[in-house]
Amino acid sequence: MSTDEPARTRTGGITKRARYTSRRRLRAEELVCQEQRLAATYQHAGIGIMEVDAEGRILHLNAQSCALTGYSSDEVLGHSIFDVTGDGKDIEVDHEQFRRQVAGELDRYTIERRIRRKDARYVWVSITSSSVCDANGRFLYAVRIQHDLTERRRTEEALAARVREQTALYQFTDRLQRAQSLDDVYEPALDAILDALQCSRASILLRDSSGVMRFVASRGLSEQYRRAVDGHSPWDAKVKDAEPICVDDVAHAAFAETLKRVVIQEGIHALAFVPLQPAGRLIGKFMTYYDIPHAFTRAEIDLAVTIARQLGFGIERKRAEQALQASKDRLEFALNAAQLGWWQYDPLHRVISGDMRSQEIFGTTGDIPIEDFVMKRLHPDDAERFRAAFQAALDPADPRPYAIEFRVQQGHGQIRWVEAHGLAYFEGDGHEGRAVGIVRTAADITERKEREEKEHLLMREINHRAKNMLSVVDAIAHQTAIKNPEDFTERFSERIQALSANQDLLIRNEWKGVEIEDLARAQLAHFAGLIGSRITVRGSQLRLKAASAQAIGLALHELATNAGKYGALSTDTGRVDVCWGTDDDALSMSWTEREGPPVSAPSRRGFGTIVMETMVERSVGGTVDLDYAPSGLTWRLTCPADNAVEPVGM
Repeated sequence: MSTDEPARTRTGGITKRARYTSRRRLRAEELVCQEQRLAATYQHAGIGIMEVDAEGRILHLNAQSCALTGYSSDEVLGHSIFDVTGDGKDIEVDHEQFRRQVAGELDRYTIERRIRRKDARYVWVSITSSSVCDANGRFLYAVRIQHDLTERRRTEEALAARVREQTALYQFTDRLQRAQSLDDVYEPALDAILDALQCSRASILLRDSSGVMRFVASRGLSEQYRRAVDGHSPWDAKVKDAEPICVDDVAHAAFAETLKRVVIQEGIHALAFVPLQPAGRLIGKFMTYYDIPHAFTRAEIDLAVTIARQLGFGIERKRAEQALQASKDRLEFALNAAQLGWWQYDPLHRVISGDMRSQEIFGTTGDIPIEDFVMKRLHPDDAERFRAAFQAALDPADPRPYAIEFRVQQGHGQIRWVEAHGLAYFEGDGHEGRAVGIVRTAADITERKEREEKEHLLMREINHRAKNMLSVVDAIAHQTAIKNPEDFTERFSERIQALSANQDLLIRNEWKGVEIEDLARAQLAHFAGLIGSRITVRGSQLRLKAASAQAIGLALHELATNAGKYGALSTDTGRVDVCWGTDDDALSMSWTEREGPPVSAPSRRGFGTIVMETMVERSVGGTVDLDYAPSGLTWRLTCPADNAVEPVGM
């Protein structure tokens, strides 16, 4: 070893120590830098960081935590996080989770909640609380990481509000389409107002016939309040394009003191008047009410105007529908009063449809093709006339109302007469016009036609009977003048009166025959006081035909006249028996006088004898036996019952 070797050795040792020292210094400097960087990161991280002990007291916090809460570190260090930043249910949930974390039940938990700032505003944060434990697992403190969620929450709430508003509007519109009454308009409108505008209460008022605003629907308002403010409106009745009026705080509103007092007593502290003005005409308003002062945003006002527009149109549409329905009801009432049905023809589909009355008249149960109607329902004799009227009505060159009477055939051979009035309506003008329909009324005139037919037959019958009557009168006059010229006037008058009595009975019975007893009593009217004592009238209940009644009535008149002048009724003791009956389809009738003066046959055959014999025989197709026995005259008629008597049941 050389003499300078120790020196080299010492130098090498010194060098090593220097190097070691240098490295330690460098590491210390690096550690300090790291700690400084970590501290800077801790302070300036974009998230809030807190360290809290087992009691929830704040041990450390970074600048972002201070920014979130609005407190400085000196104001909160040593204070409980649950006292500084919380209230309500959110803090209760966080506190319970932290208790479990300290107890070792949880190592970490995350919660989203609101925290109350120093300036009393709230912000939303996501808090992740992680445990820091010693080597034995004992809880030392918790690190709480806080992310500011306020903007995200605002976006979510704005989106949720937009969804809620759109849902409310959609549901409102949908329910409006299905509304059957004005109440069905008001109820969904109130739902939409409450849901979309998030107000506490709401109401709808409409102008009445005198222009005064009246409540028609409301939610959450007392009857006392409605009575107090009923009729109030902030707009003049003639205003055009009225604007919503919003009152953020009723206490500072420019209301009359009495009105302000009523509103505040109802617990209303903010409200809005929203006009309902379809087509620019003010018909009413809806009101929103808030239990606390409320700052109305432009978006809220625009939404309220949208709801008002929908509500106004819905009310006007329903009113128009009700007016139309009332008009239809009046028309239906008028048609029913006139016993008319309506029916229409669709040229495009060639189908006839109508109401219940027209279906009843035509014997249909629904729509029917025009071809089926003509072929199956129209009477064949009327089909061509119906087609001609139909085609004429569809002529665009000369459109005019038309009227036609025709017959329709129903089941079981039943025929109905119908009177139809119609008018076609066209698209386009003149020859270029196209018929789009024909509307008609239909009246069942079957009974009228039957009456007309009966009247026609009756007129023919009256004409026939009048001719017959004139012939009878002519014969009576002629024969009376020939046979009894000396007392023509008296005899002719008596015989005409007898004929008139017959006519009275026939007319009273509507020419359906005369009871024989009624006929006999009518011709014995001058001796009515003797019937039952000296005059007997008896027989079965039989009704003579009209022609038979005239002839037999005249015969009874002649018999009664002769009996009063020359026979049994010319004294105070004579008697007369008038009897009738049927036997084996034969009618027999007799006039028998007794206990009167002696009787002898007349020296000549007068008109009275012709009436009693010939006229009666010809009328009933029978035989008359006239016997002038001294004890009293007897007149006996025998004929087939069918010739003289109406069938039973007529």
